[in-house]
Amino acid sequence: MPNDKDNNSGHVQNGAERMLTNFILLTLPWLALQLETLAIFKKGIEKDKEDKNDSIYIKPIQHLVERELHAVMMILDPQRKLRNLFDADLEKKLVDEFIEIFEKLPSGLVNLIEVQEIILNRTVDILKKLKNGKNTKSYTSTQ
Repeated sequence: MPNDKDNNSGHVQNGAERMLTNFILLTLPWLALQLETLAIFKKGIEKDKEDKNDSIYIKPIQHLVERELHAVMMILDPQRKLRNLFDADLEKKLVDEFIEIFEKLPSGLVNLIEVQEIILNRTVDILKKLKNGKNTKSYTSTQ
């Protein structure tokens, strides 16, 4: 019977390891999906940068900003009293400035995606090592 206590503590430890392994097994496919999705977004955004006239990611955002800006102006200044104090093309100038911003946006998004890919790849590597029972201390401290 005294041996049962020793065996139980081993079961608890094995159970925790098994639970961690199971969690990793469930997590790895989701991380792989995220990596694949990021690659698709990155490819689409890079295509958008090359082909500005046929932008499928940026154009809808541009249109939303234009329409929202116009709606906000109509709500805040329905009589056009404030807008008449400025240039007649105030809205047009603001929209043009937003378009300039959106033309620069894809390169920033690509950089953000690349950072996420690096983080996800390292996370996947660490989780695989944990799942296989390898020591991750040397890996994480040198990275």
